[in-house]
This record gives sequence, C-alpha cells and structure tokens, in this order.
Amino acid sequence: MAVTRPRVQPDALADAIGLGAEELDTRKRFLEFSEDDVQRLRGMYDLTQEHVDEVIEAFYDHLLAFPETAAFFRDPRLLEYVKGRQKEYFIRLTQGDYEHDYVTDRLRLGSIHEQIGLPVRSFLGMYAFYLRQVAALLLEEHRGEPERAFEAFHSLTKLLFFDIGL
Repeated sequence: MAVTRPRVQPDALADAIGLGAEELDTRKRFLEFSEDDVQRLRGMYDLTQEHVDEVIEAFYDHLLAFPETAAFFRDPRLLEYVKGRQKEYFIRLTQGDYEHDYVTDRLRLGSIHEQIGLPVRSFLGMYAFYLRQVAALLLEEHRGEPERAFEAFHSLTKLLFFDIGL
C-alpha cells in the first residue's frame, strides 16, 4: 500500500520539514562550508557567466544521450525553458547568498524533480557532470595555481553536497 504524503507548497517546504536557520547552519558546519567558501564561489561568478552557455549545452547533450533522461525532454519548448532555468541554477551557484531564498529555490527544484519522477541516479549524475565541467574550467582559469583551483573546486563540491542534502 502506497504512503500518501500531504502536499506542501514548495515555498513552505523548508519549514514543513524542519529546515530552519539552525538546521541549515548545522548542515553547513558539518560540510565545513565557511565564509571562505562563499568568497571563493563569488570569485567564480565571472567564470560561470562566461561559460554558462557551453556548460549547459554540454550538460543537455549528455542528458539527451540517455533514453531515461531524454524522455523528459520530448517537447522542444520544454527543453529550451528548462535550459534557461538550468542556466539560472548554474549561475546562482556563484552568487554568494546561500540562505533562505537559496534553500527555498533548491527545495522547489527538488520538488519538481520528485514530481516528474526523475531517478536519484540521474539527479546525482547531473551533479557529477557539473563537477567535471567546472573542474576543467577552474584548472584552465588557474593554470599554474593548482591549489587555488582545488580550493575553488572544493568550495563548489561542498555547496553541491549541501544542495543534494536538500
């Protein structure tokens, strides 16, 4: 017998599942996500702006290569809409404010993924794809400074794990 869960509006989801300020702070501390990480992510903003189109195109080329994920994008208008939203998501990773509005946005996105039945393995694969793409960009951006590239990459990894946890 299926369990029926009450419907909660995405904007109220954080409160409904106990994601208040204290819980979010605990999660960030557990990931060791600090103000230094926020600053490194902000420092990546221009890089994400410069490469957003190519990253998102590569991302959707990858998704469309698999029947399981391509099935979600049979309508070309939907695909273009989702690409636009994905660009916003990608850029948002480096805007530096990871508090209530950020969390609400991420929960809304997760709610949509759940509603459409996106498999968890696909969701996780998407994050892995982003990490590969950004790692290459950071190594190129910080050529000769691998420690700086790694620190920025590690900050992004922490943020993506924060997102996954949401």
